[in-house]
Amino acid sequence: MLVDGKEFFDAFVQAARQAQQSLYILSWDIDSKLHLNRDRNEPPLYLGEFLSQLGRERPQLQINILTWDFAMIYAMEREFLPMFQFGWRTDDSVHFAMDGKHPLGASHHQKVVVIDDKLALLGGFDLARNRWDTPKHAPDDPRRINSKRQSYGPFHDVQAMVQGPGASCLGELFRWRWQRSQGEELAPPEVSDSDPWPKWIEPNFKNIQVGLARTLPAYNGEPEVREIEEFHLEAIASARKSIFLENQYLTSWKIGEALSKRLREPQGPEVVMLLPKRAVGWLEESTMHALRLRLLGRLREADEHGRLRVYYPYLPGLGNAFVNVHSKVLIVDDQLLKVGSANASNRSMGLDTECDLVVETDGDPEVAQGIAAFRNRLLGEHLDVSSSQVSENIREKGSLCAAVESLRGHGRSLRELDEQPPKWLDTDLLDKDLLDPEKPIKAESLLQKFLPAETQLAHKGKLIALILLLLLLGGLAAAWRWGPLAGMFDASALADWAAQFSSWPSVALLVVAAYVVGGAVMLPVVLLMIATGLVFGPWLGPLYAWGGCLISAVIYYWVGRLLGRNAVQNLAGDGLNKISRSLAEHGIINVAIIRLLPVAPYTIVNLVAGASHVKFKDFFLGSALGLVPGAALFTIFADQLRSAILDPSPWQIAASVAAATGLFLLFAWSKRRLLDQEAGQD
Repeated sequence: MLVDGKEFFDAFVQAARQAQQSLYILSWDIDSKLHLNRDRNEPPLYLGEFLSQLGRERPQLQINILTWDFAMIYAMEREFLPMFQFGWRTDDSVHFAMDGKHPLGASHHQKVVVIDDKLALLGGFDLARNRWDTPKHAPDDPRRINSKRQSYGPFHDVQAMVQGPGASCLGELFRWRWQRSQGEELAPPEVSDSDPWPKWIEPNFKNIQVGLARTLPAYNGEPEVREIEEFHLEAIASARKSIFLENQYLTSWKIGEALSKRLREPQGPEVVMLLPKRAVGWLEESTMHALRLRLLGRLREADEHGRLRVYYPYLPGLGNAFVNVHSKVLIVDDQLLKVGSANASNRSMGLDTECDLVVETDGDPEVAQGIAAFRNRLLGEHLDVSSSQVSENIREKGSLCAAVESLRGHGRSLRELDEQPPKWLDTDLLDKDLLDPEKPIKAESLLQKFLPAETQLAHKGKLIALILLLLLLGGLAAAWRWGPLAGMFDASALADWAAQFSSWPSVALLVVAAYVVGGAVMLPVVLLMIATGLVFGPWLGPLYAWGGCLISAVIYYWVGRLLGRNAVQNLAGDGLNKISRSLAEHGIINVAIIRLLPVAPYTIVNLVAGASHVKFKDFFLGSALGLVPGAALFTIFADQLRSAILDPSPWQIAASVAAATGLFLLFAWSKRRLLDQEAGQD
């Protein structure tokens, strides 16, 4: 069991250097500029260069990397154009691909490394930025810096390393995912005498059986697999004395119900949880963190016998930062141990692809001792005491809860996570099916959440207006007052600046340049339209937005034509094949419809259109036509929203709601039109 980034990255480097035939990396995120070693007496070792070096030194070694073809909302948080960084800038032995074969709303979340089918590492770690740290989690550690030369807060995670048949099974899992995603069958490595296990690492367990549990969503005729959920529910039900959970999230309603049931029992098990103090970023604070608060509130209501303890790691000197607990560990009665990629969330139970490793004692006291020692090591790290001291206190107190309470101190330690959920969390606005879904999302279902059938509009019009008002105006107001905008800007000052900027002589060229540059960095065109509306108002704003979007579209259409279909496909991923076919077959009409819908990143659609040899006349006329409603409504909405912030009168709020309703109805009509055409093709 590898605890924290230094131990994991060191083990990965040492094991990878022993690879002879195959090195597989399966990831949610990856960064070619990841700094693998942080010791000052060693030259820097970066992931992309390291893999290229391995390929040059061993011509027979094949390195395959399969990572999630991630949603564009993560584009600014990840390495720009990973296909270029890994596929074109590394040695020919490094084969990089992005997996887009997932249902709507799902992600590939398995984090696995397999070497020669002999050794595998799996858990919560990606070979990505902001992961490296030591168990000390020192607030001022200068080595905790990412590829952008930015420092980040302490990060805690766990990875399991397994040798033998378990590693071979994970190699099969990788080859299956590669074939499913890329249509290429990889040959398994030949049997050899190599031993990639790092010699300096003493195993926690030897000569035992391990289990592998998966989550796979239903997709393209394949049935869903919910082994991880089944394991959690059975493990919780089997607990006699204690349940120890260390996890990034706690939002799964099924896990919450299972724990609540055990807490209500007079002689049920103790439940000790280690969670991060809060979510990372204001968006997660408003979604996953809010769902966690609601679930914790229900668990505390069920804790009729005082057997629940919920903690977060505390270190003095961190200020507003906190230890980001990213691990996914479950330990029951020193009898069961689970380490893997799956969070205690609905997504991980049914929607995202996950993989966990399970150890069970099967009556072996040595395995039970190993499980207990690993749990005590984790607790000791956070309590700033030795694992042996944790073990001794558990033995003396006869209770996991009492032992932890007796070891908590005033310095580095565990503190109670006692934040109470606000009353509004019990309303229907907090929809777990949208914020943390457990099933693949259907586009029609998303529309039905906000746009009922025509026969129901008369009865639910007030509800729709309320939802739109709260989501759009209430959300902005919350961000302005309590979110990332709070205290940063003054609305009146921004309005004055916008008025001065709009009068510059060369402002039209600057606007066009902003749209072209924004397209190059995949900046959502909606944000550019809203910014244009805020600066130029309801008359010039739509004209500038329309012109900037159209010129940017034309430029990237011809860039796509020059790059060619294969290059654009590598950049865009397989998920845009339907768009390419639809553009080519339906010409002007579908170009216009797709312009009305945020079905894919704006620049990617332009590149795909050019690479697919859509007629330029159709592309230009369809874009010019389809951009008019969006440019007008987004900029007018932005202008009305600015007015509502500066002068929040009923009229201004009503105008903002009207503009938002127009946008929503436009998207709904466009989506229905596109679905009808696809149904006609089928």
